[in-house]
Amino acid sequence: MNIQLKKYDNAMNYLYSAWESKEAMCGDTHKDIALVYREIAKLHLICHRPEEAIDSFQKAKAVYEKLGTDQSLQNAASVMYSIGAIYYNNRDLKKAVECMAAAVKGVEAFNGAVHLKTVKLYLRLAEIQLELARNELKEIDRAQLDATDQSPDAGQEDEYKYESLDNAIQLYREVLRRQYKLFTENSAQVAATLQTIGDAYIAKNDYPNAVSFYQKCLSISNDVHGPDHQSTLLVTRKLSQAVNSEKQQIRRVMRE
Repeated sequence: MNIQLKKYDNAMNYLYSAWESKEAMCGDTHKDIALVYREIAKLHLICHRPEEAIDSFQKAKAVYEKLGTDQSLQNAASVMYSIGAIYYNNRDLKKAVECMAAAVKGVEAFNGAVHLKTVKLYLRLAEIQLELARNELKEIDRAQLDATDQSPDAGQEDEYKYESLDNAIQLYREVLRRQYKLFTENSAQVAATLQTIGDAYIAKNDYPNAVSFYQKCLSISNDVHGPDHQSTLLVTRKLSQAVNSEKQQIRRVMRE
C-alpha cells in the first residue's frame, strides 16, 4: 500500500512540475494548463481526496472559461460534470444538481438542445433531482411524525414539501420534449421517461396525472416491447395500482 501511495506521490510531483514548466512557457491561460489541472484532479480522486480534486477541476474550468473558445467552453462543461459526479458520490445531491445544471447549459450551447449528449446529460440531471426530492420527502415525513404539535401553516408546508419534486417533474418533462424529437414518440426511451414521470406523480399523491402518464407509457411499451415483456407488465401493474389509488382518493374526498 505504501509503495502504491509513493507511486501516486511521484506522479503528483511530476504533474506539478509539468504545470510549472508549461506555465513558465505559455502563461496561466493555455489549454495544456487546464489539462494538467484535470490530470491532477483525477489523481486526487484515485487517492480518495475529493475536496482537492474539486479544487483542481475548478482551476481547470477557470482556464477553459478564460480561453473562451467554443471547444474550451465545452471542456468547461465537461469539467462541471466531473465536479457534479464527485458531489453525487459524496451524497451532496444539492451541489450535484447545481453542477449538473451548469454542465447542461454548456453542453447544450455547444451541441444544441436536441443532441444525444445534451439529452443524456439532461436525463442525468433529472435523475439526481428526483433522488434529491425523494430524500427530502423522507426527511419531511420523518419530521412530521416526530412533531408533537401541528403547524397552523400546514397548507404552506405541503406546498413547499413538493417543490423539489415539482422541479424533478419539470426536468423530466423537458427531457421528454427533447426525446420526442430525438427518438420519435414511439420509442423505448420515451416510454421509460413517461413511466418515471408517472412514478414522480405517485410520490406526490397526484394519481390522475400518474394514471395519464402510465397509460401513455403502456401504449408505447405494448408497441415497442410487446404485451408479455417485463417492462410492459411492470407498467401495467403500476397503472392498475394508480387507478385504484385514484378511486380511493375520490371516495375519501366525497366522504369529507
